[in-house]
Amino acid sequence: ANVTRATLYRWIEKGLTVEGKLLYLTAVTIGGQYRIEEPGLNRFLDAIGYELEPDDSGEDEPNSEP
Repeated sequence: ANVTRATLYRWIEKGLTVEGKLLYLTAVTIGGQYRIEEPGLNRFLDAIGYELEPDDSGEDEPNSEP
């Protein structure tokens, strides 16, 4: 979504008001650091109306090489 780290912290800690509803980015704390899981991020982005661009990187594709 190309946002700053401070914005992510704000969405986690204080939320974001969209159409009169307060929405929070869900995260877990591990070792004192926030971890954002992809399904929670996708739900949050969908809820705020952000449209994801197609990922053509192949980054999540299994490697077919031995």
